[in-house]
Amino acid sequence: MTDSQIISLYRSRSEDAIRETEKKYGDMLRGLAFRYLQNEQDAEECVGDAYLAVWNRFETGGAQHLKSYLCRTVRNLACDRLESRSRQKRAAPPPLPLEELAEVLPDPASPERELDERELTEALNRFLRGESEKRRYIFVRRYFYCDSVGEIASALGTSESAVSVALNRIRKKLKEFLQKEGFSV
Repeated sequence: MTDSQIISLYRSRSEDAIRETEKKYGDMLRGLAFRYLQNEQDAEECVGDAYLAVWNRFETGGAQHLKSYLCRTVRNLACDRLESRSRQKRAAPPPLPLEELAEVLPDPASPERELDERELTEALNRFLRGESEKRRYIFVRRYFYCDSVGEIASALGTSESAVSVALNRIRKKLKEFLQKEGFSV
């Protein structure tokens, strides 16, 4: 079933929408949530929460790109769950890809966090638009989907060391870009 057909099911408030979404994207979404949470039960709950969020979203208008919206929703829910864990003192370490970016991105504990996050998002988008399609792919697969270097290398048909070198160069270039944009790194 195509995304537009699934979206039509959501708009008509058919319960088949969730069933079809699960068939098409369930494994991918659970994999994404698990990469962040490192816990199958938490990942499953996160995906269930995402389905509810999507259901509610289409009640008020919907999204144009179902897959992107689902992935962003699962990722945000997983990050919220990680943050909640850390507040409860049972924190799991953040996924390795996010640790890699910690030295490049500004401190998230600043008082103007919400404004900073919006500006940082816009800056990241500008940075990525200036990169080649391949480098954007590598960045997004590593830091949004939390794919391993090996998975990215396999998808691109290249070596792991080539992907690692590209990631190091991208992080270095991103750090320089963010400093020029006025972010304290």
